[in-house]
Amino acid sequence: MRCKFTFGLTLLMAVAIGSGVASAHHSYSAFDTQRLVTLEGTIEEFSFVNPHVLVVIKTKDSQTYRAEFPSIAVLSRGDFTRTSLKPGDVVVMSGRPKKDPTDHVVSLMTEIHRPSDGWHWSPTLTSFGLR
Repeated sequence: MRCKFTFGLTLLMAVAIGSGVASAHHSYSAFDTQRLVTLEGTIEEFSFVNPHVLVVIKTKDSQTYRAEFPSIAVLSRGDFTRTSLKPGDVVVMSGRPKKDPTDHVVSLMTEIHRPSDGWHWSPTLTSFGLR
């Protein structure tokens, strides 16, 4: 009986600690979820890596922004692959900005579009595995 109690307590602690780390990583409290910004610019860097795919763009007014997209698994369900974008591509993208306006980071992306050939990505229920 004591062995079952110890195992159960250990399992409960592992879940509690693990869920705290997971929720801390996925917190969007630093972002203004009430605002949506649209940025147009040239891709300077494209990193197709987990836990978030990153796109760094320079806008027409020479501001540099970092855009955090969902994981590779989520994007791949929506036809967004490691060859979808490359440095030099001109894109228009929308997402939620940081609350601190001096921190040029956007996340919770709603879309990205490459006008030169019409390529477009936006999250769908399918891309999040919900349909």
